[in-house]
Amino acid sequence: MPLSPFLPRRRPRRHFALLDAAGRCRMLLSAREHPGEGQWHEVTHAHLGWIGQPLPDAARIR
Repeated sequence: MPLSPFLPRRRPRRHFALLDAAGRCRMLLSAREHPGEGQWHEVTHAHLGWIGQPLPDAARIR
C-alpha cells in the first residue's frame, strides 16, 4: 500500500523579487510563504537576468 495519501502535502514554492525605489530587481527568492518585510513582489518565475534591471510587467503575479 503506497504511503503518499497519508503524507502531509507541502505547499509549492513561490517566487518573489525584491524591488528598490526605482523598481529595479535587487534580489530573487523562492519560498513557500511571502517574505515578511520589504518591497517583495510575487513573480511567475525567478530569472537571474532581472537582477539590477526593471522587473518586466508580465512577470508580476499580483
